[in-house]
Amino acid sequence: MSKKKIALFGVLGLLFLCVVIGIIASLGGDGETTTASSPSTDRPTRTPRPTNTPKPTNTPKPIDPITYAEIREKREAMTDAQWDNYAKTLVGLRVEWSGWIEEVKANGELLIDMDPPNALFSVQDCYIRIPKEDVLKYNKDAEIVWQGDIKSVVSLLGSVSVRFENVAIIE
Repeated sequence: MSKKKIALFGVLGLLFLCVVIGIIASLGGDGETTTASSPSTDRPTRTPRPTNTPKPTNTPKPIDPITYAEIREKREAMTDAQWDNYAKTLVGLRVEWSGWIEEVKANGELLIDMDPPNALFSVQDCYIRIPKEDVLKYNKDAEIVWQGDIKSVVSLLGSVSVRFENVAIIE
């Protein structure tokens, strides 16, 4: 026999051995075998053994105590460069704030003014989303309390606008 044929038979034999070991390992004994069969095959199915690994739980995000007024005051006291750096640190914080509804859009966006309705010069400061089917529940100038994660903070002409995600209305 030539050396090429011997090498070929050796490789094929090794490949066959690997396939056999793989099949034995897949049928092997980590789980319990039952006689119940799945509808598509008549092979026994394996029931995995339970583990003591704890299941992760959703830990609620803590409410940060920062207020909108504090953010506005910091903006007034900071340079643009300082503000840009500070605004990044606010993203992701979960807060509970209250304000007054300035407008409700049909797409579910609520524009909220953090100044009372009787303030002389005032614009919407916060933006949250609610389900579209709830837009008729809210009235202009009504006070609203919500919890949400700060998605973005932008300053334009001295005004600070905050957008939220993961909002929960506190009623």
